[in-house]
Amino acid sequence: MWYAIEFFIVLGAGLGISLNSMDFFKKMGFNDSMTDWAFWGIIGVVFLAYYVIVRPLILKKPILSKI
Repeated sequence: MWYAIEFFIVLGAGLGISLNSMDFFKKMGFNDSMTDWAFWGIIGVVFLAYYVIVRPLILKKPILSKI
């Protein structure tokens, strides 16, 4: 259950970061298809950074297991 909550928190963070950065890419002159790639690419980078770097190295113990 906690893994699903963690997944949706990471998804929400990725969506928020990606939505906030789309104006930057539009100002750089990217068209709509390129901003779509950038949008999903940023979400992918957030997932990779969290599940490959942050979770195994920093969060070695389950945080919410004692609740």
